[in-house]
Amino acid sequence: MFVDATGRSTMLNVTGEVILYEATVNLGAAVGTLTLQMNATVKQTGTGTGTFKLYLGSGTPGSTVGSTLRVTFTTISPVEEEQTAVSAPFANPGGVYQLQITGVCTDSATSTTQIRGVTVEAI
Repeated sequence: MFVDATGRSTMLNVTGEVILYEATVNLGAAVGTLTLQMNATVKQTGTGTGTFKLYLGSGTPGSTVGSTLRVTFTTISPVEEEQTAVSAPFANPGGVYQLQITGVCTDSATSTTQIRGVTVEAI
């Protein structure tokens, strides 16, 4: 498992995509191709859509520049719902990489987007 973040992150009145979680992962031990699965509990209150993305790359901590988008899911649910998203298989690049989960709310002036209980694993 690459990420096991059990805390809650809330975005309120946020403009643009925000990095919610990030971790340095060593892909050197994995062989062949990788498929990543992201699981989380999400909710969107107010109008708009909450979108969550998983990036993997050799970029700098705090920035998704240089990273590849691997997984995306959205929610408009006003109550918490479990979501799972799976990446397309990709060649293991090997080595140390930044794994980042971002979030954005399409109507940040009146909405709150929440994500919690995030796990990311190779399947």
